[in-house]
Amino acid sequence: MNNYKLPDGWEPEIIKEEIVASGDWFYQDEVKYLAKLIKQTWNYTSFELDEMYDKAIDYVSFEVSDEGVVYFWQFENGDSINYSDHFSTYFLAKDHINTYGYKYDITWS
Repeated sequence: MNNYKLPDGWEPEIIKEEIVASGDWFYQDEVKYLAKLIKQTWNYTSFELDEMYDKAIDYVSFEVSDEGVVYFWQFENGDSINYSDHFSTYFLAKDHINTYGYKYDITWS
């Protein structure tokens, strides 16, 4: 168990955000989307999650890794933007791209 205590007034914040993969992805192998795999580094890790259950915090991703990292997909089609669930590892997020379609041209970093 972690002995770390979140300070009073603490709020979750994104420390860094970067696109780690992007390209064309086709929903059900037909409808084209611009897909971006986004990596966010937060100011908390999975070790602090137990303490957050008792606090009134607006937004916390419970899929955050031990390093404070979360991955998710952003899909753009015209004016429509959709997001996937969050993943704690790059490999889980990468595998998720096949959930709704196997046709894509993604550049992986």
